[in-house]
Amino acid sequence: MAGFQQYPLSSYVNSVIRSLLRCYSEHYTLVERDGAMLLGWKDRNLISASAWH
Repeated sequence: MAGFQQYPLSSYVNSVIRSLLRCYSEHYTLVERDGAMLLGWKDRNLISASAWH
């Protein structure tokens, strides 16, 4: 893809986000799939984030 390469996401950032989400509701989900982080609500993915360089 135009010379870009996917950059791995930090497992620390993933754990911090997961902890913050639990403070608000058990219904939030955070899944890592194919190098992307998927934020969801009640097992429905709403947004994805990935890093490229």
